Amino acid sequence: MLLTEFNLIQTYLINIKMAKQKLVIVLIMVAIIQSFTVKAQTNEFKSTASVARPGNATVAGWQLLKFDDKGTNVKNGVQFYFEKAECSGAKVLLIKLFNTNSYAVNVSRQVSAEAPVVSVLVPALTTIEGSCTVTDGNLGKLIFTPPVTNTDEEKQKSNNFIFSHIIVTKAL
Repeated sequence: MLLTEFNLIQTYLINIKMAKQKLVIVLIMVAIIQSFTVKAQTNEFKSTASVARPGNATVAGWQLLKFDDKGTNVKNGVQFYFEKAECSGAKVLLIKLFNTNSYAVNVSRQVSAEAPVVSVLVPALTTIEGSCTVTDGNLGKLIFTPPVTNTDEEKQKSNNFIFSHIIVTKAL
């Protein structure tokens, strides 16, 4: 009887030791996974200080492109951002678009009634952005040269036209 009790206690202690080993392995795995999860959840649109970019561009960081006084920067599931830059000596606005939809969209814009409509294809769940070193025709459309205006009234009228002529549609 004493030998049986001893065997039971020995088996119990072995099981506890194995359980502790499994627990240590699980904790190590959780720690490794946690470090990747924290890294993946960083803010992609964090504003940065002025930095030099390739292609002779100086930028001040991405800002919300506000369509109204409430600060709305989203149209039909697409978030809009801009940053001021100087590309090869010309002052421009670089545009960043983040499509939160599960389908591709076309983002169209028009600067004035006389100007052509410019369309950009944005794949589903994707961010695209303009750059002074763009070689892609689609991304080149995200470099915007603002119209020249002489007064604040002209600037406001121009902005109103541009913002009212930004259209987001589901791509075919």
